[in-house]
Amino acid sequence: MNNFFCAEESRQANEELIGSAGNYQYYVLIECSPPWAAELFESQAISPSMKAKTFELAEEMMSQKILVRPLLIYNEKLKQENSTRLIIYEVRRSSAVRRPSLSERQPKELANSYSKQEFLLEKLEDVTSVVRDCLTGKQPHATKVESSTRDILICTHGSHDRCCARYGKPFYYEALATVSDLALENIRIWQCSHFGGHRFAPTAIDLPSGRWYGRLDRHIFTSILTRKGDINSFSNVYRGWGLLSKPAQVLERQLLLEHGWKWFDYQVSCQVSEENGDPTSHKIELVCQTPDEFTNTYQAEIVEDENQTIELIPSCNKLESSKIPKLVVKRALLNQELKR
Repeated sequence: MNNFFCAEESRQANEELIGSAGNYQYYVLIECSPPWAAELFESQAISPSMKAKTFELAEEMMSQKILVRPLLIYNEKLKQENSTRLIIYEVRRSSAVRRPSLSERQPKELANSYSKQEFLLEKLEDVTSVVRDCLTGKQPHATKVESSTRDILICTHGSHDRCCARYGKPFYYEALATVSDLALENIRIWQCSHFGGHRFAPTAIDLPSGRWYGRLDRHIFTSILTRKGDINSFSNVYRGWGLLSKPAQVLERQLLLEHGWKWFDYQVSCQVSEENGDPTSHKIELVCQTPDEFTNTYQAEIVEDENQTIELIPSCNKLESSKIPKLVVKRALLNQELKR
């Protein structure tokens, strides 16, 4: 197994990436220089007291069913002396919109991206209290930084899975060079700790949009940065939109490919339910609103296709293979287009 790399096995099996993005209300990005331990808060830079406070806060958020993803980030050129950067992304929602529906459910709020708060703290140990204030609606006592940047996180967390180092670390430097060569402003590239999907390395999360990618190369990364080029190339690298549940991500990719780059400017809301209590069949209602406020409602059934299920070893650290189910769009219906 010394020569085994889960990302290579996944590529050879032609495993699709869609439906593998995490669905979180918050991303908490903590600037912390590597090395990072396999278990995030066992890292050398994390003090025992900070670790204890972090676990206490995590349990509190879990009890309230608040989905938070903490991540460590680092970029040597962006590091400011005697300070720790903390970035908190929260789902940005607009006003509710009424739409055609098969039932009398209440209208859901639309969303397109995450909103950002950024702070420069005196020391790493200050992170927990500021995060707690932000997540509970209090005003934190910290230096806030006004920032409209786009933050792209690339997993380089080799101690968690060696594919993240083998493929993620070189791509991190390639991504830095790509942004520089294209002379793109307000885009920051970060090394990032593990966020799942190491067998799709190199992997990335694009914030504030919240879209996840894998198996990246410089060509498709340029398209992601500039939103130009062949939209169909997304089929091979798109893991899904983190604003949506995994079944809804499958439908959203289909719509993205149909609408093209303009889809990135649409706002969406979504409802998902199991069909007749069957966990392998999901009924989706996804609403999208264009910038000029036209509204489309898509209804679809997402099912598990047993004929496309594959079996592979999901991680470099695993010894046994697992079944990887494949979700597909069984049927989809577009309701009439309305304007608010």
